[in-house]
Amino acid sequence: LAVAEHAGEFDKIIQLSQRFPGFIFPCLGVHPVQPTALGEQRCVSLEDLDAALPLIEKYKEHLVAIGEVGLDFSPRLVGGEGDKDRQRQVLVRQAEVAKRLDLPLNVHSRSAGRPTIQLLKELGVEKALLHAFDGKPSVAMEGVKAGYYFSIPP
Repeated sequence: LAVAEHAGEFDKIIQLSQRFPGFIFPCLGVHPVQPTALGEQRCVSLEDLDAALPLIEKYKEHLVAIGEVGLDFSPRLVGGEGDKDRQRQVLVRQAEVAKRLDLPLNVHSRSAGRPTIQLLKELGVEKALLHAFDGKPSVAMEGVKAGYYFSIPP
């Protein structure tokens, strides 16, 4: 899987998947952490998503998942509830796209395991992979019961 984190990567990922069909499979989405021009990181914005949605629509027939999407409530990144709310809004809209296209979500959930799983369940998401999950086993079990898959970091 070639997984995008922002719209600037979409064309390149699609080109790679077309150059190596059956070997590279594209996932397009907007990650909750976005790069800045200075090489730093910031929380995702609705404008980031607005730039990505037309491209997701354009390439929808090529996609195997929507991602990488999710929530990242790391203290170094999140300045308050406003940042968390924006991340939730962006995740909600991408979950709606995934459901409409009948695609799974590739989900990032750093320092936000429980809120991520709760939101996915509230949205009726049925197909999700929570990669590099760093939450408690009891929280992961809530996702397992919902049918979600997990990858766990060392």
